[in-house]
Amino acid sequence: MIEENIRFKVEEATNNVKKEFYDSLPQELKYAVEYLANGGKDLKSVFKALSSSTEVKELDPVKDAETIVQSYLRATEFGTDEEIAEQIEEWSDLGLLSKKSVSFKEKLDKLNEKAINDKIKHQQKIAEEQKELAKTFVDNVYKALEKGELNGVRLSADDQNSLYKDITETSYQSLSGGRTNLLGHLLEKYQFVEPNLELVAEAVWLLKDPEGYKKSLSEVTNKDQMKQTIRKLKTEQDRSTGSSRESSKEENVTRKVVTRKTKNIFQRN
Repeated sequence: MIEENIRFKVEEATNNVKKEFYDSLPQELKYAVEYLANGGKDLKSVFKALSSSTEVKELDPVKDAETIVQSYLRATEFGTDEEIAEQIEEWSDLGLLSKKSVSFKEKLDKLNEKAINDKIKHQQKIAEEQKELAKTFVDNVYKALEKGELNGVRLSADDQNSLYKDITETSYQSLSGGRTNLLGHLLEKYQFVEPNLELVAEAVWLLKDPEGYKKSLSEVTNKDQMKQTIRKLKTEQDRSTGSSRESSKEENVTRKVVTRKTKNIFQRN
């Protein structure tokens, strides 16, 4: 109980520190943290979007009117660069550029924020899909092992538990830097760490064509059994032949002995 309380307190303190650290971050970095927390990998595009958003926020609607208007028109796909330039020149000549800039500035900020949020939501959706796939995978592994046999081969309780753990738990460091299960670990081991390409090829053959592999393995097994049967028959035959010869010798010896020792008492001299 004491150990459990200590563990709980440590976890609670750790979570509080993480929350305080997160709350202290600028909004832009919070977006990046959320993206990473959901398994996002394309940091380059995220930081590019964040940088663009920050730059736009820092623009002055009056001093940077042309830049703001140009950015907004591009973001809303107003037209080509030439068409955008013509429109900016027209509004400038009419004295409307600053007015447009003030109007577009707020809209542009919202567009940039939406673009970042869309990236995060997209990554959240991917993370949820991956989580669901992982759950389905674990459930299917359990169902495959639950019956206690694989292709007619009985599994002990220890075998079931061991295989379930080896398949579902990513307990090994992958050469790519991530985590992997025992299957991934062994494939990497026998490809690169302790090369055994014949074993790898055999594993690929089994995974690629299970029925073909089993058929070929069965043929090899049958040949071995046939060879063993022939050896046994030959051995038995040799034993039988040897036994017959010994019996024949013993019979001959017996006959000779009988002939020498047996005397007909009724025979006249």
